[in-house]
Amino acid sequence: MTNRLLVALAFFGVSYFGFRHLPFPGAGGERATAPTIDMLRAVDSAGSETPLIKRGSLNVILVASRLCAVCDRALPAWRKFLPQLSTRGVRVLAVAWADEADSATWSYLRSSGIAASTAVIDPDDLKAAVGVDMTPSVIVVDHSGKVVFVGRGLPQSTDGLRAYMELDELRDSAPPSMR
Repeated sequence: MTNRLLVALAFFGVSYFGFRHLPFPGAGGERATAPTIDMLRAVDSAGSETPLIKRGSLNVILVASRLCAVCDRALPAWRKFLPQLSTRGVRVLAVAWADEADSATWSYLRSSGIAASTAVIDPDDLKAAVGVDMTPSVIVVDHSGKVVFVGRGLPQSTDGLRAYMELDELRDSAPPSMR
């Protein structure tokens, strides 16, 4: 009987007062603001914060993990394709999850040969901003800061990236210095 009374009181309280007084974001109809990709910061191996993307440049963010066997299968394809991007002025950043930020992870990112710049990022932030929560993944952000391609897993993170970068509209949307 006591449980039924508590449930009835809780139901009455919520229906009478609404959700706006509950102690979590978004309960009263206000929206918790998800971060956008240009708000995200990553941390490099020296411990310095760096923007995840650089406006004015085409950005390719490669998300990999030394604990991911599928990432090891993606690395050769990325290594083969990425030199073409650097000659086109594309900024390539390899990131790993911040909770894996140890010397082995930094060594893995550097030795992978997939990017000149490496960093770690909070996985919750990346998931909230673009929905990426797995490795390997690729995110392409255009010069204006708009996410234009997300490839998750294999083959989307390799073949999908290659196909996307070959599109004519990519050249048309790039700043004149990159055409």
